[in-house]
Amino acid sequence: MTIENITSVSMIGKLSSYYGGDFHSSTVDIKELLSGRTSFREEAFCEELHLKSINFDIFVHHVDEDGNVDTEKAGELTGRLFDVERCTEDEFDPMEVFDNVDQYTYEIYEMGRKHHEGIVSDNIFAIDSFMIYPEYREKYIGTAVMHILSEVLEAQFNLKAGCLIVVPKIIYDAEREPEPKDSQYEQLTSRCENFWMNLGFEMVEAPYWYFNLDMRLLVKGQIPGQKVEEKESYPKLVAESATIYEFPSRSNGQTDQ
Repeated sequence: MTIENITSVSMIGKLSSYYGGDFHSSTVDIKELLSGRTSFREEAFCEELHLKSINFDIFVHHVDEDGNVDTEKAGELTGRLFDVERCTEDEFDPMEVFDNVDQYTYEIYEMGRKHHEGIVSDNIFAIDSFMIYPEYREKYIGTAVMHILSEVLEAQFNLKAGCLIVVPKIIYDAEREPEPKDSQYEQLTSRCENFWMNLGFEMVEAPYWYFNLDMRLLVKGQIPGQKVEEKESYPKLVAESATIYEFPSRSNGQTDQ
């Protein structure tokens, strides 16, 4: 498949451990369980009940004239679903639950608690790592992935997110590209932040950027399908969901992940 022929994108996720490696479930003593003295819920650790770490493989596709599908892996995304709503249902204090994991996890929860007022959900999805492989960049693949992320979460894991939180950072693939030079970091950081800004994310407190999924993610800073001359007569964000599979033309020369 040539890169120019890419027409669609998909994501396949699997549960993982926040600390790396495969996901490990809580253990339950058989005798204690079968005698009625314990249950899985009583033995389960915090991460398994209320903090779901998920690794997504990102794929691009091309369908030829004969209907044959060509598929290649184009990137990876790792994130965690903070199940705030389940914490409340289970009568746990979310602040205590997430503070027990680590400082970064606590700070993500704090950003959501302070800035998110959701209609869709109170749950938070933190994007811990997101990379499109170098040969697939500037094809709007990263933009398309972000547009389908919340719907994929719901379809594959029955998990609903109300907002997205990310710390923009430069990630490179050591097997596919050289490590950026110190002199490149300022420019690369700016491009990284512009990517999130063009989707509609806003920096609420440095270094955290936030997007409310009650709203519609943007494409190049505006509502998908909106004409340039209509820009002033529409709000920046509208309350509806979006799924993007086809990629727009690159005729304007603007770069994107």
